[in-house]
Amino acid sequence: MLLQILFENRKKEDTGNDCLLSIDGTDIRIALPTCKQFYSKKSKKGALRYEVGLCIKTGHICWVNGGYPPGEKNDDMIFQDALVEELEEGEHVEKDMGYRASAPKYAQYPGTI
Repeated sequence: MLLQILFENRKKEDTGNDCLLSIDGTDIRIALPTCKQFYSKKSKKGALRYEVGLCIKTGHICWVNGGYPPGEKNDDMIFQDALVEELEEGEHVEKDMGYRASAPKYAQYPGTI
């Protein structure tokens, strides 16, 4: 069975919640000599940064956006570049403190509800 990353899968098993995805940024190591543009403080090696969104109800991967050089954009900037445009009116995503600038309009994170 071929699995696909489908944004609409975020609605599987939804019970009417306004928050369907949990998102976060992650640095994925790449096979490049360490250079300043692709250096990741998280992995201490060359990497690209991706934003990954998981369906809260099922755990399925429903969103991937990237790869950005790690120092180019923070998590919230990557979110604002693409995912925010895909959300339906009134829809939120669950995130960590790296997305404070998007709350409360688009984001819920620990301590905001």
